[in-house]
Parts: sequence; structure tokens; C-alpha cells
Amino acid sequence: MSTVLEEIGVSHLAGVKLMQDIQNKQCVNFVPPTVMGATSYSHKEIWEHFEKKFNDHYGTNYKFPINENI
Repeated sequence: MSTVLEEIGVSHLAGVKLMQDIQNKQCVNFVPPTVMGATSYSHKEIWEHFEKKFNDHYGTNYKFPINENI
């Protein structure tokens, strides 16, 4: 038997509908996000990653002003 792990975002109507459609199936097991290896990033780490992707894509060296108080 093959196993497929899928992360479904339930913050949108499509994700909620999908969860409702599959929740009563016998072959479906739900696991919390931490089991799937979810990682939390700080606000600064997310913006640094975005900044790197932006600069790599456009070939620039732009620095985004990051609000550290959020």
C-alpha cells in the first residue's frame, strides 16, 4: 500500500470543502501538521527569504525595510 501525505489549507473555502469530502473515507488518516514536519519561521527569516528570492529573480541588491516589532 502506498502512502501519500498532503497538506490541505483550510483557510479557504476550497480547502474546507475538500476536507469535508474526504473526512468520512475509510482510507484517510488525519495527522497534525507537526507530524508532517511543519517548521515555524520568524518574521525576519521569512522576509530575508523573500528578499533573496526577489533579488535573485530581478538581479538586484534591494534591501527591504523590515519592521522588527511585528
